[in-house]
Amino acid sequence: MAKNSFYHLDPNSVLLAVEKLKFKPTGRYWQLNSYENRVFDLEIEGDPGRVVVKFYRPSRWTKEQIKEEHGFLSDLAENGITVVQAKNLDEFDGMYFSVWPKVQGRMLDELLPNDLKSIGRQLGQIHNVGVQKNFRVRPNWKMPARGSDSLKVLENWVAREVWERYRIAGNKIVSYLNKNLSANKFQRIHGDCHRGNILSTGKEFFFVDFDDCGTGPVAQDIWMLLPPEEEQRAEDLEFLLEGYNEFRDFDESDIDLFEPLRGLRILNYSAWIAQRWTDPSFLQLFPDFRSYNWWAEEVETLERIAWGL
Repeated sequence: MAKNSFYHLDPNSVLLAVEKLKFKPTGRYWQLNSYENRVFDLEIEGDPGRVVVKFYRPSRWTKEQIKEEHGFLSDLAENGITVVQAKNLDEFDGMYFSVWPKVQGRMLDELLPNDLKSIGRQLGQIHNVGVQKNFRVRPNWKMPARGSDSLKVLENWVAREVWERYRIAGNKIVSYLNKNLSANKFQRIHGDCHRGNILSTGKEFFFVDFDDCGTGPVAQDIWMLLPPEEEQRAEDLEFLLEGYNEFRDFDESDIDLFEPLRGLRILNYSAWIAQRWTDPSFLQLFPDFRSYNWWAEEVETLERIAWGL
């Protein structure tokens, strides 16, 4: 029942949920882009005038897991790091939802050297706070489960013509990470630290969308900030680590983890889509997911990563 409510979340339900928390919506709202959740920009009476309401996908997170995410954000804010903190966490029609302040910021099309240094400083501080406590119930990058579980899901989705190649490349990546990814170095990390989750106020950068925060290697947060173009990657990494190392020493041997972690994300991402295929929006968002071309391109990428290890 909760899933049906989530798939067909209507304006009246959104307004009723917010009114439950004593906010007074004016009736004006805008749905924001989000694959995993349902997110709305809502106008309310009085200050602050606008809030963001996030409805979590049913069965994705427990209440305890969401509270740990919010706790991490509180820890960061208490240490002087700019983050957006949830105002509330409640339940409506079988769905968890939270209310957040509406913040101003924009994504930059291009990151200059000083931008990368600034982002590196911010990330170094986030990791310094992250290591101070442990998550109990958030996702973990523990191998081989994080990779092998995705391969099990994908066995019935990958095009038959390329499944064997896909399986071999995927297992090679998982085996490499199982051998070289030390759980002793795991800590609280952002987990989905791509450039789309960094906003600029013009004076500073700040990270948003900690939905995928978990226990894992700091290298996961570093590699995702790098561009796909190989020739630009080394230069950007140099500036990023210059800022990062002002607050925290990055173990440069972990650079060898970047490509296999990218391969792991490919496996996890495709499994994530497969597990949400009953959501009508995913058929529209990923129309080629069941095509041969999708898997042919993906297996070539995985093989390049696997054979480079």
